[in-house]
Amino acid sequence: SQFFIMFQEGYFLNGQYTVVGEVTEGMDVVDAIKRGEGRNGEVMGRPDMMSTVTVIE
Repeated sequence: SQFFIMFQEGYFLNGQYTVVGEVTEGMDVVDAIKRGEGRNGEVMGRPDMMSTVTVIE
């Protein structure tokens, strides 16, 4: 499976994907994620990886 971290509203995804969360703290970490520049947002070279993800209520 996969998920997307959106840096801005993605209305074009409405009806195709489900929002499963939002950043509640650590936005500085999100802002530091390497961003893709190609037509499909692909990151060239070695992309950043998440080693731990925590889901809370």
